[in-house]
Amino acid sequence: MSKIAKKVVFGLLAAVLFVALLIPGLTCRAGAAENAEAEGSVSVQEESASPRIFAHLTLSISGGDGRGNIYATVKNEFTLFPSTVNVVVSLYSSPIASTDYENMQLQATANSNDLNMGTTLTAIANNGGRQLYWYAVAEYQEGGGAWKTIEAGPALYDARGYYISG
Repeated sequence: MSKIAKKVVFGLLAAVLFVALLIPGLTCRAGAAENAEAEGSVSVQEESASPRIFAHLTLSISGGDGRGNIYATVKNEFTLFPSTVNVVVSLYSSPIASTDYENMQLQATANSNDLNMGTTLTAIANNGGRQLYWYAVAEYQEGGGAWKTIEAGPALYDARGYYISG
């Protein structure tokens, strides 16, 4: 493929991406204005013109330090557009397996008001010399939007913090 053809294809892809990101914001504003007119309202509240962002976060549970420490680590793998990504990571434990962390005991939390791309946030808890099931939960908010949740677990770790199963 020639250099000119590559530039044309790249330019078209960039234009399509720009339009795809722009259209959702425009349709939300148009829908709000139509709803306000239908209800007879005289004032229309517009949302901010800041770009919508996208963040890809991963969550993991680990141990194995021989001292019984268990780690819940969330990493901001990728963020599209510069913006704030608020994150709270929590680590729960229980002597019995559960897929519902609300039935487990909260052991540790950590939070960041802005988890930048490529950085991690870790909550650390000690198992107190007991074999326990662990569950990690990360709640995050992209650019002031709605809160989202990702979960990892349950995973069983022995008294020294070494992974058994999960």
